[in-house]
Amino acid sequence: MSEIHKSDVQDNNTTKGFDPDRRIEINGNDIIESYDPDRRIAVSPTEKSGKSFAERLKEVEVRNAKDKAEIVYQNKIEGCAREEKVMDQLKNQYPESQGYSIIREAYLRDKNGNIVIDKETGQARRIDFCVCKNGVVVKSIEVTSQTADKTKQLAKESRIKEQGGVYIRDANGNMVNHKVQTEVKRCD
Repeated sequence: MSEIHKSDVQDNNTTKGFDPDRRIEINGNDIIESYDPDRRIAVSPTEKSGKSFAERLKEVEVRNAKDKAEIVYQNKIEGCAREEKVMDQLKNQYPESQGYSIIREAYLRDKNGNIVIDKETGQARRIDFCVCKNGVVVKSIEVTSQTADKTKQLAKESRIKEQGGVYIRDANGNMVNHKVQTEVKRCD
């Protein structure tokens, strides 16, 4: 694709010629061109990088991927901090000295100990915290941010339980009954 130059822009903010596959917008001194309207690149009319549009598009895609990776990494850090905060609260509320144990990241399993897979999503369900006492889960907690939607995740859990996924393994590998509803705990 050829570069767009200021000489190609007419006074009424249109371009000379017509290419039905090419999308061009003019915003002040910036010309934005793209074949995909959701992935536009602003190009200064005087840019002389010598790079093709495809090369510039690839650079933007790489930057976007890095931005997404940084967001995922930051979300993971914040999620771990929330979980540590909740773990401390649970240890105080359900002390080991009173017969409680706290299981982290427990998969829902069937009576034979097999991880149950949701037929609709093809995924298993791993619960953030299960508080156990006397071979039974007494509290089940999913920790999340203030804004995350957990509707689909809880629906998946319900379907898995309907398929017989009403057990977890404790720290010793014993099967523990998990019939309680998981509580969503929202933290900053």
